[in-house]
Amino acid sequence: MVNSLVAAVLSASIAIQVTAAIFAILNVMYTPRQTPWILIATAMVLMAVRRVITLAGMGGMWGMPQTISWGAEFTALVISILMVTGMVLLHRALRELAGTMNEQAKVFRESLHTSKNHFQSLASLLHTQAGYAINERQRAFATEIEQKVSAYAILQQQLFEQDYEVDVLRYVEEVSATIEDAYTVPGRQAPIQRDLQSFSVSPKETLYVGLVVSEALINTYKYAGSGAARVEVAVRIGPGEDGHKRVVEVRDTGPGFPEDVLSDERSGFGTTFLRSLNGADWTVTLTNEDGAVVRAIF
Repeated sequence: MVNSLVAAVLSASIAIQVTAAIFAILNVMYTPRQTPWILIATAMVLMAVRRVITLAGMGGMWGMPQTISWGAEFTALVISILMVTGMVLLHRALRELAGTMNEQAKVFRESLHTSKNHFQSLASLLHTQAGYAINERQRAFATEIEQKVSAYAILQQQLFEQDYEVDVLRYVEEVSATIEDAYTVPGRQAPIQRDLQSFSVSPKETLYVGLVVSEALINTYKYAGSGAARVEVAVRIGPGEDGHKRVVEVRDTGPGFPEDVLSDERSGFGTTFLRSLNGADWTVTLTNEDGAVVRAIF
């Protein structure tokens, strides 16, 4: 009678532990890291195997008498019940959390789509305004603001299309191409030379990269590209020399920055913005090296 009761307890423990292992595997669907759940499931399966060995030994399978502790096996059954109960409740909580996060993701995607549309509409209005400008200064100002807004619009578009993962190379390509199309005068400026190497950046850092490139290119086309001489422009992004930092660099073959701009005695919106990025994480320098060079290290 006692052996039958112990066998029933062992069988129940085996079934419950296997069930807990199954729920642990199911939890993999709702969390980004799989290894902890796989380890937990493996531990539960091994506990079930341990009970199977004990149960088989009761039938004399191993050819030697088995000493069974009723108290130990009943305690193991209670532990198994608590374990599977916790796993079921945790599975339900993770499923509800995943549902909530999916709803929030939908709302966020909609906000990205709306923001992208607003930025694109604003850029279109500025483009139209530039066409109706009464003088060159107004036209240049509207075009400059349009390009700054476009940098935001392109980022919002890529965040929306790529589920919040932005390809920084594609982003810089699109930002620089947009500015190139807006400012290039055939025969005066050479096509932008791009040396782009992939590296990991956050969406905020990607926006800063795009804005640095945007401001530096606009400065080049406004000043270096306004003369009669043919100007070459190069954009480089990639790992820094020490391997830990990332570098964004825009250089041209124009006359370079005026001395009062380099000394910060005079500063326009673009150079003010670039210098405003200087801090604990970003270092932005303006130099003359056979032309103007904007270099951001972060």
